[in-house]
Amino acid sequence: MIQSLAKKVYWVLSSQHLSLVCAESCTAGLVADSLASVPGISSVFWGSFVCYQNRAKQEMLGIDENRLKNYGPVSKEIAESMVIGALEHSTADIAVAITGIAGPDSDETGVPVGTVWISAARRGQIPLTTVHHLKGSRQRIRNQSAKKALELVLQLIGS
Repeated sequence: MIQSLAKKVYWVLSSQHLSLVCAESCTAGLVADSLASVPGISSVFWGSFVCYQNRAKQEMLGIDENRLKNYGPVSKEIAESMVIGALEHSTADIAVAITGIAGPDSDETGVPVGTVWISAARRGQIPLTTVHHLKGSRQRIRNQSAKKALELVLQLIGS
């Protein structure tokens, strides 16, 4: 399923002459990996920021440390900051960002395992952000998150 979504993202981005950048935390590059399996993707895929630790989110995407402390790393505000940071640190037209708790344990803020925030945005537009409460193993949550991120990209670009 994720491979067919990645192919569809490629075709839609290509037909609209758009490019995509990812900012991934709990998925640790799964979205980028699924896209990279599509032949020709380099024409539309700028790349991916894998920002697993808070420090990486600060250094790679420019997210303010106080913002991370105030909202917690798994929040709507941080997902939107990640998507904006990815656009600011790339030349892509569209960004998607994922932050969540895949498990096996909750984080220090008490966010439940399976909570995942995904945000997508076109350059210069307000992000489209969703929250998911996923079930299953750590790997299943990560895979579901990557799938939902690709679905959100397709929703954003109107396909």
